[in-house]
Amino acid sequence: MMACDSTIRRSLRISPLTDFGNHGLHVAGTIGAVGNTGIGVTGVNWHVRIRPVRVLGVGGFGTSYDVAQGVLYAAGLPADNGAGGTIRASAGAKIINLSLGSPTNDTTLQRAVASATQAGALVVAAAGNDSTSQPFYPAAYPQVLAVAAVGPDAAPAPYSNFGSYVGIRAPGGNFALGDATDGVMSTIWDFTTNSPAYAWATGTSMAAPHVSGVAALVLSQSAALDPAQLRSRLLSYAVGPVTSYGAGLVNAYNSLTASNGPVAKVFARLYAASNFAPAQTVEADANGGFTFSDVQDGTYHVYAGTDLGGDEGLGSPGTRWGAYGGPINPTTIAVLGRVNTPVSFTIGFPTAHANHSLQSAAPIVVGSYMQGHIVSPDTVDVYRVRIPQVGTYTFETSGWVGACGVALEEATALGLFNASGALLTFTGYIDQDHYNYCSRLTLNLNPGTYYVGVAGVLGNRYRLRARTGR
Repeated sequence: MMACDSTIRRSLRISPLTDFGNHGLHVAGTIGAVGNTGIGVTGVNWHVRIRPVRVLGVGGFGTSYDVAQGVLYAAGLPADNGAGGTIRASAGAKIINLSLGSPTNDTTLQRAVASATQAGALVVAAAGNDSTSQPFYPAAYPQVLAVAAVGPDAAPAPYSNFGSYVGIRAPGGNFALGDATDGVMSTIWDFTTNSPAYAWATGTSMAAPHVSGVAALVLSQSAALDPAQLRSRLLSYAVGPVTSYGAGLVNAYNSLTASNGPVAKVFARLYAASNFAPAQTVEADANGGFTFSDVQDGTYHVYAGTDLGGDEGLGSPGTRWGAYGGPINPTTIAVLGRVNTPVSFTIGFPTAHANHSLQSAAPIVVGSYMQGHIVSPDTVDVYRVRIPQVGTYTFETSGWVGACGVALEEATALGLFNASGALLTFTGYIDQDHYNYCSRLTLNLNPGTYYVGVAGVLGNRYRLRARTGR
């Protein structure tokens, strides 16, 4: 090592399940692991081309000079070949991911990063894992988009660096939450069996490739963007408040569409209280106002939710949904003649608590969802559903933000009970062999009252959806 060099290290924390030598493969998998294979993981952009450039030794350490040469080579610029000459790639990369760093500044590395940016590459780097606001290089260079890490709860990971040099945040995992699945799962190589495998890891090393992957998606759509424009796109459409951990959480949809989320319209829906059959659906105005007209005499419940697809498809998991009086105890409205009955309520993410018996079952409407949290493996969360007419109905679970059974999301089982509480059928995981630990029941049902039970083993959260069809 030359005296002027700083020591560069990888920016990750390793699960006992992983091998230290798999750092680069793990990062590459997050960016571009092949999708739609039915197993393992999917990269953010699985059509991307990746040029791996090794700059660190097998122990995970190296010099800033070597990293600088790797940056130059990746950018398609002349780099030291280690034998007294230079080497140059046939073409420069548009995105350079650096999941490594050091607290020591180095002018050679800084110049290489500046040259790579000038050559047309967006340089993305890990912010560091020292829980400090002290600069970490190359992330702290002004040309670099520095990435902090958040855990599966979207809160800043306790190890992540922060500060004025951090531009954006992305999923990096957080083992401190208590489970190996609280990390980021990606590709590794099992050197014992000489075969591909998967493992969990955490760190800003894992956060940076999420940003690089989204950047690659944006470039695949808008290839003419230069590094400054691409950086601006990612930062402008990140989600969440500006903090010392960056402008927000990287968001692929927003970055691709250059918009702050899909266009969401609010619709109000009137249900007959007798059997919960939908009676009317109307669009709310910009201020949330709505009117049902020509309503037949009877008793009703009023619900409302956001429609993201323009098809009045309300009640999809993760969208806003609510009821007049609240989704747990909706208020019954009696209609007799032409009367004006004003109602006012808010919508959000409907959540049920402590519903472990038929008597305390939380209602769920066909065409909606509820959020829940398993208190104990010994308890079952119970929901009451009214089936309005003969037909095919599906009840299914999903995670709040991730896959069932992973991180904060529950691995579930579902049971369906009749009005007397007798078990009709039950099911476990959808596809355990392919890591799908959600549950789904699809049945032909007659009109009446039924109960859906959700069980789990991890004490984690889930969403339950009730819908028509398969």
